[in-house]
Amino acid sequence: MCTERGRVRRNLLLQAQPVAGGSGLTDANIGLLAEQAGYEPLYIRCAVQHQYASWVASETRSAEHSGIDAVRVNVKGSQGNG
Repeated sequence: MCTERGRVRRNLLLQAQPVAGGSGLTDANIGLLAEQAGYEPLYIRCAVQHQYASWVASETRSAEHSGIDAVRVNVKGSQGNG
């Protein structure tokens, strides 16, 4: 069941979705979207300052090697099936 807050967040992301093959959203854009969606400033700072980047990379590699179907998106904007 999707909450109203969840719908608002999803709609913000869909409206701001960059063109396929483009450079994606900047950290500043992601921070603004998160702020508009009602996330706490602490969480926004953690995300845009990449405080969990190494953990995310490690978990992504682990998922890729687990045999599950995944879509991999790199920081240069290209994507492929993982």
